[in-house]
Order: sequence, then C-alpha cells, then structure tokens
Amino acid sequence: MKMDRYKILGLFWGPVVLAVALSLLFYWHLRPDLRTIRVPSVPQGYREIPQVSPEKIRYIPREPVISEAFLLLDKPVPPSPRSVLELKAVLKIGQEKICKIDGELLKEGQKIGPFKIVFIGDNYVELYGRQKKIRLLVGEKLSF
Repeated sequence: MKMDRYKILGLFWGPVVLAVALSLLFYWHLRPDLRTIRVPSVPQGYREIPQVSPEKIRYIPREPVISEAFLLLDKPVPPSPRSVLELKAVLKIGQEKICKIDGELLKEGQKIGPFKIVFIGDNYVELYGRQKKIRLLVGEKLSF
C-alpha cells in the first residue's frame, strides 16, 4: 500500500523535478557571457548635436547634417485660451434676485470679467460690456 503511494508521487512529481533540473542545467551552460557582449557605440551624428532645448529640434535627418534651419524653427504661438462664463442658476430670495455665474453669487450692478450685470430675469441674465447687451440663459456659456 505504501509503495503504491510512492509510485503515484513519483509519477506525478518525477517529470516536474526532471524539467526543473534540465532547465537549470540549460540556463547554467547556455547563459550569455556578459563580459563578451559588444555594446553598440553612439553614432557620430548624435555627438555633434549642440545643447538646444527639445522644442527647437524637430527631428534629426538621416545624414548627420546639422543646420541652423532645423535648430531654430520656432513653433507658432498658440492662441490664448478664451475665458468662459456659464450661468449656473438664478435665485429669487424675497424681492432680491441673485445669479450664480461660475460659482460666484452676484446681484444686479456687480461686474464679472468685462461685463456688468444689468438685469436678472426668471431664467436669464442680461449683461452689458464691450458696447453690447448680451442675454445669457441658465446653462448657457458665454466665451469672450
């Protein structure tokens, strides 16, 4: 009875132990010798590149021809981001009306950016600025 148990264990674990032993043997004898591996040298073209910020270098041509035209190309300046006002809510507290624009609670006569609040309606706000009157509805965005 005991011998049958060992035979079953040998049948199961025998190939596993043999595979691990062979793997270790192959690894030990076939591992690369790090002392003899050649490391590629840096191409001469890369050494000639002057210290310039990465934004100004667009690409490195195939032939290492370095000219001022490649190094001094300026990127176009992106336009400045536009400001956006969004009317979030209009509140009526007693006789007083308050509007919430971009998280700020404002009353009639107050200024936000280049605009002055002229009138607060039930679901809109009238703004005056830049020589024109603008009606801004709740949830609407105004970019300037």
